[in-house]
Amino acid sequence: MHHDGVMNPDGSAEIEIAVPLATVWAAISDIERHPEWSSECVAAEWTGGHSRPEVGATFVGHNAVGDFTWDAPCTVTDATKGSVFSYLVGDPAVPSAMWRWELEAIDHQTTRVRHSFHAPDLLKPDYPYPGRDEMLLDGIVATLARVKQVLEGTSSEG
Repeated sequence: MHHDGVMNPDGSAEIEIAVPLATVWAAISDIERHPEWSSECVAAEWTGGHSRPEVGATFVGHNAVGDFTWDAPCTVTDATKGSVFSYLVGDPAVPSAMWRWELEAIDHQTTRVRHSFHAPDLLKPDYPYPGRDEMLLDGIVATLARVKQVLEGTSSEG
């Protein structure tokens, strides 16, 4: 907890999912599926003629917290198959945030997923949303739990 009003621009969490690496990778690198597990993203689609996760591909996330909605234009910065999916939000030169997913196979049926963010905007003196850092951290913990729930639930049907 920060008592001096300064927010932490970095956060991460990880979880183990009882689903093979390839399945997890296919899900988290498909931005159109992110609304299934994100607490804020309500829709997302590829833009600029892009249709798959690759470096330089762009997409827009449509987000909502309560009555507040916003669009987040994003650019993929890493799409190393089966390993890393990361993207930045806003102007690639001065992004407001960077989001990263890192995957590691523990064995053939289990994948460790680490989800993290770096949000330099949180350090701006005029940043208007106090406690946003804790909100983002709670969000990634909830997102990982939901990814686990969705993927483990769907994998057992086959």
